[in-house]
Amino acid sequence: MANTLGIGTTALSALQRAISTTGQNIANVNTEGYSRQSVSLSARPAQDIGAGYLGSGVQVTSIDRAYNQFLANDVQQRTASSGYYSLYANAAERVDSMLGDPSTSIAQAMDSFFASAEAVANSPTSLPERQVMLSNAETLVQRFDYIVSRIDDVTKEMNSQINSAVSEINQLAGGIATLNNEIAKVSGGSTGLPNDLLDQRDALLVQLSSLVDTKTLAQDDGSLNVFIGRGQPLVTGSVAETLATQTDPELGSTSLVTLSAFVAGSSDVSDFLTGGKLGAALTVTDEVVNPTRRELNLLAVGFAETVNAIQEAGDDLQGVDGVALFTETEGVVKSAASVDDSTANSGNATVTFTVTDAKLLTGDSYRVDYTATGVNLRNLTTDAVTTLTANPQTVDGVRVTYTAQAATGAAGANQGDAFIVDPLFQASSLFAVKIDDPAKIAAASNNGAAGNNSNMLAMIELRDQSLLKGSTATYGDVYNNLLSDVAVRTQRAQSSAETETALLGSALDRQSSLQGVNLDEEAANLVRYQQAYQAAAQIVAVANEVFDTLLRATSR
Repeated sequence: MANTLGIGTTALSALQRAISTTGQNIANVNTEGYSRQSVSLSARPAQDIGAGYLGSGVQVTSIDRAYNQFLANDVQQRTASSGYYSLYANAAERVDSMLGDPSTSIAQAMDSFFASAEAVANSPTSLPERQVMLSNAETLVQRFDYIVSRIDDVTKEMNSQINSAVSEINQLAGGIATLNNEIAKVSGGSTGLPNDLLDQRDALLVQLSSLVDTKTLAQDDGSLNVFIGRGQPLVTGSVAETLATQTDPELGSTSLVTLSAFVAGSSDVSDFLTGGKLGAALTVTDEVVNPTRRELNLLAVGFAETVNAIQEAGDDLQGVDGVALFTETEGVVKSAASVDDSTANSGNATVTFTVTDAKLLTGDSYRVDYTATGVNLRNLTTDAVTTLTANPQTVDGVRVTYTAQAATGAAGANQGDAFIVDPLFQASSLFAVKIDDPAKIAAASNNGAAGNNSNMLAMIELRDQSLLKGSTATYGDVYNNLLSDVAVRTQRAQSSAETETALLGSALDRQSSLQGVNLDEEAANLVRYQQAYQAAAQIVAVANEVFDTLLRATSR
């Protein structure tokens, strides 16, 4: 009787837990990240009664969650890829549409400028044709200004995305570290795994994957070590590292991302952060936004310098020497005293760059390093190093003037000082029409008659001459190559975004089919457990009746 009562009691207890687990599943049918749970039952050890072994009931061996590590990894990977390509494609498409839109196209504005120059060449003494040429020059300047201002908007948005992503990553890392600690404490006992905590941690990992590539390494205590990008450690057990942003001294307005070291200090990890929104913001800035600005700066300076050279070589309608049509861009445009690792310069030096030959300009930024052996100029795009032996010295179409290293006790640069210099920094923003009198357009050659058009013909020839990039590219080549490169990158990103979004949907469907709650299935389980519970209750009732009968029989 006692054995029968015990069997019924264990059945009631086990089935009650099964019903509770089913109820938990139903309650969380709409909870994002929840994994369906199930109760595993097993027979309790049998007892030897001499004639054989008699069972002693049932027991709950575990409450398991439906989980597959491969599916979880696939969802994390696809989440990172989808987030990356979606943001990259969106930012690149904005740049592409600005460059390719006929209403804002710089190439079209340059064509209109040269078409009006041809009209002036055909009627060199006509003021209306000259006025149209000035108007088209102003339109060209406005196109540069509009596109560059929109590029600046994209830059600001990407910086905002970077800052926002870094803040979210730090919050998620802290949450994962906290859950690691709680999971490790619970997993150290004999009560099984904390399924709800595991679900919460997995949900945080998916959110983290939307921001940056994420990989995990399971530990014996149930915690996960988390690595981001190309293997940068973010969470180790219950310890979370911290990301931060700072201004990139090589690019001025672009954010760098640093990771706190385990011991002390921090290091720049921008180049190692891939995938997700953070990786996309960093990469699209590096591959699309900044190159577009550099090429536009190069085109603005090259166009202004070469057109001005022709304009200044001729005579205007009054026979006076021509003056620059566009604002001269030579001079000190940017000289930033910034050093790697944010170390301040200790000397008292200055560095200036002056444009000397637009044909040789690269559009790249440079770093001037004061070393133990002298002064070096490093191209930050190609990494080529030129040792400066003269002062000033001309390199890549710019004249570098710098303060010599200080002698003992004297003013000047100290060893280790460095300057990040962009000779074309905001050059396109400084691009402007300098004259407002159409009579000042120098159509005639020097000392030529009023009806002479030879100087204007020389200006028209600029359109088809390879004047930029070391005399290898025309104005149109520079712009069209830029447009083509941005368009190709945009199309690739858009195609990849569509593919990765579809793959993410498939991965989520596969995971949901395993982990998701099916109400029909849970309802069937509930009925099954209810019937079993009623049957177990009947076992207990029968055992009680038998026991009562025995008591009555023995009490007589």
